[in-house]
Amino acid sequence: MAEGRYREKYIGGSAAPKRYEEVPLRTPERKRNIEVERRNREEQRVIAENQRNARKIGGLFTFFIACAMVAMLFTCVKFIANKNKKYENDAELARLQSEYTALKEQNDLKKLAIDTGIDYNNIYNRAVGELGMVYATDEQLIRYDRGESEYVMQFGKMPK
Repeated sequence: MAEGRYREKYIGGSAAPKRYEEVPLRTPERKRNIEVERRNREEQRVIAENQRNARKIGGLFTFFIACAMVAMLFTCVKFIANKNKKYENDAELARLQSEYTALKEQNDLKKLAIDTGIDYNNIYNRAVGELGMVYATDEQLIRYDRGESEYVMQFGKMPK
């Protein structure tokens, strides 16, 4: 009787027999799995397309960055070269300034030696005594307006 009621064989012991329950078909779960798989395939396709685009853009971006790095390196090298040239020019300028100062001192000393070597009294006495030179009188001087210029150039005879 126990056999017919539970449709199982009798198992000895105190354990109650398990009942078989109707297991529902797994079609909704299977549909869900198909939908998930379809979404996964679509995501994989989108990911693969994005990766292809990223490789294209990545190549262009890498080329652009490489060009920018080369330009920056060239600019840095030129900047350092110009800075070095400036230091060289500063050193040359200092050398030339010290040379100029030394030459100017030598020139001033020579001028002073020449100026002190001239005896103006001897020149006056010789010009007046031996050569008969005299200062010009007011009747011999001709006065005229010189105009705007600082100097006068004679292109013709002096007016009387």
